[in-house]
Amino acid sequence: MEEPYLIKTFPAEGIHSLLAETLAGNITVSGSDTTDIKVEVYVHSLGWVWGTTPRQKIEERLRQYDLIIEKQEDKIVALHRRKPETWNWNSWMKFMGVSYKIYVPQNISTTLQTSGGKISLENLIGKQRFSSEGGNLKMANIKGEIHGRTSGGNIAISGCSEKIDLQTYGGNIVADSSEGLINLRTSGGNLRFFNLGGEIEAHTSGGNIQADKINGTLKVSTSGGLSELLT
Repeated sequence: MEEPYLIKTFPAEGIHSLLAETLAGNITVSGSDTTDIKVEVYVHSLGWVWGTTPRQKIEERLRQYDLIIEKQEDKIVALHRRKPETWNWNSWMKFMGVSYKIYVPQNISTTLQTSGGKISLENLIGKQRFSSEGGNLKMANIKGEIHGRTSGGNIAISGCSEKIDLQTYGGNIVADSSEGLINLRTSGGNLRFFNLGGEIEAHTSGGNIQADKINGTLKVSTSGGLSELLT
């Protein structure tokens, strides 16, 4: 089992939001009745590096980046950014990706961004905004405003409610056991949704649509696929 490179813990009292950004890494946020916020940082190497990288080598390569894990007023911040002055033509050979596993109270809002990894959220209440340039998005048991984008990954949601706005530019979308004002869009993938309630609008530019057990209004469109609606 992979061990975290770094763990930081903060008292949850007075914290209302989370900001997490990373390069080529995954972000997982899990809510519970905890009184602390724990951020686990996982570091992985790309380029010509294989196997486990010694800690000394990791720390040397991380000097190319800003890695910030801290409290800022009522917010927890986790940032992994490249330092422009340290980047040159062979820096990709020393590239270090960073992933986060973050454990928070349920009542928290998030802003999450990764340039190539997947994003997973579960058991949260509040406003959730997130984007990935190529990874999958997964949400389970989220209540509140959900706004997510991925450039090429798949999207899966289950047990979510209130306002849901999700888009992928090349992947499939599966939605199950969710309700509210739901807007789902994909440029080239399939749409499958079951046990949804509320006002649902969905569009795919080239894929198929399959819907079953819908309780509410349903508006769907596809530019080039088939629709199977069993409501």
